[in-house]
Amino acid sequence: MSDWAVRVYRLAAKATGIALCRHKIVESAYANRGVGRGEVTFGRSDLDFSVITRTPDPASCDGPELFSFYRWVQTLRCVNPAITHIMVYDSGGIEKWIRTDTYLGSQERRSMLLLAGKPAFLPDVPVRREDAVRWVVFWCDRFFPLAIQERNRRNMRKLAIEVWKAWAVARGIAAEPYLTLREAVQKADSHPVGSALNDVIADPWRSTGFIMKLAGILHDSLFPPLQKLKEPFVVKMLLPPRSRQRVVVVLPHPEAALPAAAFEAQALLVTPELLHLYLHYFDPFLDWNLPSEIRKLGFSAPKPYEFVRACLFFGQDNILRLPGFVRKDTTWLPHAVLAFSRHSVPYLIHDEVPPPMPEKEILDSIARTPDCSEYYCRDYARLCRGFGEQLKVLEQLETPGSRSEPCKT
Repeated sequence: MSDWAVRVYRLAAKATGIALCRHKIVESAYANRGVGRGEVTFGRSDLDFSVITRTPDPASCDGPELFSFYRWVQTLRCVNPAITHIMVYDSGGIEKWIRTDTYLGSQERRSMLLLAGKPAFLPDVPVRREDAVRWVVFWCDRFFPLAIQERNRRNMRKLAIEVWKAWAVARGIAAEPYLTLREAVQKADSHPVGSALNDVIADPWRSTGFIMKLAGILHDSLFPPLQKLKEPFVVKMLLPPRSRQRVVVVLPHPEAALPAAAFEAQALLVTPELLHLYLHYFDPFLDWNLPSEIRKLGFSAPKPYEFVRACLFFGQDNILRLPGFVRKDTTWLPHAVLAFSRHSVPYLIHDEVPPPMPEKEILDSIARTPDCSEYYCRDYARLCRGFGEQLKVLEQLETPGSRSEPCKT
């Protein structure tokens, strides 16, 4: 990383931000992540943005306007292919999102660099422990297994640092995530567990052992220890609510050799401890399909409030604007999230754990995959109203007792 590379990237981001704000629904554009915090590798880093739009029209929810904005973004990407993720919020949505996901909200709030338009209100909210634990798991859900499958040493190294950052907050070592990767590595160097991060930086293939060890320590600070597996356990299963077929690879211990299944597409690489955290802090719906071989290791069932917070996390309205702006092939995701929320809420109202959805309903929930034109111009308004109705109920169900205390140091 060098000062000139940061200046080049920020100049490119500035030009793109001004262009993004030319669209009538956009009120402000920010650079975030690496460019926002000043960490880029010339020729390898992407340009990531957060865009704040106007208050949507109540009738159309600005679906057609969002499709028009998507087409404008596609034009800009033709000019500069480094433009990748664009998170799209309205002014009320970003505030609600930061209060829902306090871990990432803290990191983004401190790294978002205003490029054009008027500043948005970004609340300064203490980071909750549960949100930090969720991000230990979140990085391991798709991003880290993908780095393993692609044998991408750079991303293995980077994701090990990200997991350490979230772990440090979850363990009370830091009150909020270290802002830069460089700071995180420096802080890790003086920690008896984190110091092993230096070995990962030297040899990224050690990242699996490092991450799984962190997950084990964190797990045993929150739950009774689990029984041990004698050998790797591999199973193909749907993981609701996103309900994509995954190859779940459960390692018996952090230093276990990776089986061939770990390199398959859509693999989820875990130890029992990491999978137990996954169930309680990220995706309690996993319990519906949990194999008996894993359950008997001592897995506890999720509580109703864990379903509430999962539905809140998956059901924020920025999820509605992932298609086309973050990934083009995710038009099915909001349909699935809404279906699972509608299934779960009637039970959660009575403080009951939702029973498994019938398989046909699950498959129906992920079957609709319109293109971006049909999604924004036909489906979006109905989905937006559905998300809003469910969030109102979920926010009422959320109680102080279902939230952990802010992280302290």
